[in-house]
Order: sequence, then C-alpha cells, then structure tokens
Amino acid sequence: MEEARYNSDLGVRVDYASDVIAELKRRRSVELLMDVFPIADLAQKAGILEVLSAIGGKQVDSTMRKIANGHDGEAAFFALTYFAQTGDTSALHGLNCRWNWWRLPVSSTAWVATVELFEKYRYYPAAPNLVEILDAAVLNLGDASQQALVAMFPEAHPERELLPADAKAFWQRFLSRHLDDHRMRPLCGG
Repeated sequence: MEEARYNSDLGVRVDYASDVIAELKRRRSVELLMDVFPIADLAQKAGILEVLSAIGGKQVDSTMRKIANGHDGEAAFFALTYFAQTGDTSALHGLNCRWNWWRLPVSSTAWVATVELFEKYRYYPAAPNLVEILDAAVLNLGDASQQALVAMFPEAHPERELLPADAKAFWQRFLSRHLDDHRMRPLCGG
C-alpha cells in the first residue's frame, strides 16, 4: 500500500499514500469515500478500507454490508475484509467460501492479509483451503498459509523445513484425521 517516492530535487523520501490516507482520516469524508469505493482500483480500495476501518460507525457498517452482499469481486472482498478485521465470523466465512482460492479477485498481498485474519481469529473452517494453497506458485501466500496452520493447530508439530508439496501432504493427512473436529465447522457448502 505504501508508495514511497524519492524527490531528487529535495533529497527527501515522500510517502504519498500514507499522507493521503492520513488526510482522509482527518477529513472523515465518509460519503465521498463510500461513493468512490465500489469503482476504485485495487490500491485505492485498500487505502479506502484503511481509512473507513479507522472511522467506522453505523453509516460505514451499513454501506459496507450492502457492498459485501450486493457486489462480487474486489469491492465485496474488501467489504468483507472490513468486517473480518474485527473477527466477524460471517465475514470470515464469506472470505473463506465465496471465491475459488485459485482465482481470487485481488492480489496475493491482499489475500495474505486475509490468511493472517484467519490465523488471528483462529478461523478453523479455512484450514482445508489453507492446505490447498500451500504449494501455490505465489510463495508469500503458501508461507502465510503454513504459518496460519501451525498457529491454528500447534498440536500438529510439522517439520519446519518441509517443501511445499510435502507440507501439503502432511496437512492433508492431519486434517483428514480432524475433519470431525468441532472447530472445523462450518465448512464451505455445509
């Protein structure tokens, strides 16, 4: 999200994105941000989400709920993320089950943040999907998934230096023995 630029004339580093986000937080222009949010590009949505999360309130909640329920793609993803940041299990379920994890509507960086929310709130029903992307070509996503699984299931004791395919096989075996675990409910489609 941070877009740092170097101004060679002044010899200083300028963080434009963080300055803009700070100003938007100060202005608290909720109506403007909510109007722009559905049509903003990916980077803008991430920044607007940060601002709206800092502002919060009934108006933001109501509009984000409409976007989460009435849109698909990036707008719905970020609207669900808005609620998931507070541990809202309905939003975590939506993030876990709404999209094919191999065809996400956002960048892997944004999805890594979602995986971190699954870890933070110990959202166990995401475990099967976390296992499926352990061998993803996008290493930061596979690494985040491995870290989340280890945090969620400390009793598993995986070897630290497993290759992605071996890690996937390990976690598939582990989950197959624990799918009836009450922590794993509700699974997608169930």
